[in-house]
Order: sequence, then structure tokens, then C-alpha cells
Amino acid sequence: MSKAQFSELVEDAIRGQETIVTKHGKPVAKVIPYVKPKVIFGLLEGKIPEWENVDFDDNSHMDQAWADWRKKLETLGE
Repeated sequence: MSKAQFSELVEDAIRGQETIVTKHGKPVAKVIPYVKPKVIFGLLEGKIPEWENVDFDDNSHMDQAWADWRKKLETLGE
């Protein structure tokens, strides 16, 4: 396939056309238009019971994590 043929397939996809690419008469790829996925915030709300009581805004645990990290950095400098 040449660059020109590939560019033509891309243009076809932009126009909404799907194309099957074959090799020796057997399908090997499908060129389709890209559709941006729709992101729905809160889609999993209530579906993972273990996470219902988790406060994702609470970062108090990071104080200890930073202290541990600083300690590791100090030992690297020795």
C-alpha cells in the first residue's frame, strides 16, 4: 500500500466510511472513523461498595509517606 492509498483510506474514514484491508484476499485490518469516547463522571458511583467510605480528598496519610521518602533520600546521600 502506498502513502497515497493510505491517505485515501484515512480520508474515507474521515467521511465516515469503513474499509476492510486485505492481504492475499484475507481481511487483516479495518479502517474506521474515530469516535471520541463519552466520559460519564460518576458512572461507577455505588457499584464498588468497598469505596463508599473512602475520602479521596483526605491526604493526611501523605505526611508519613513524605517522611519515609525524605528518610530514603537522606540514606542515598550517605
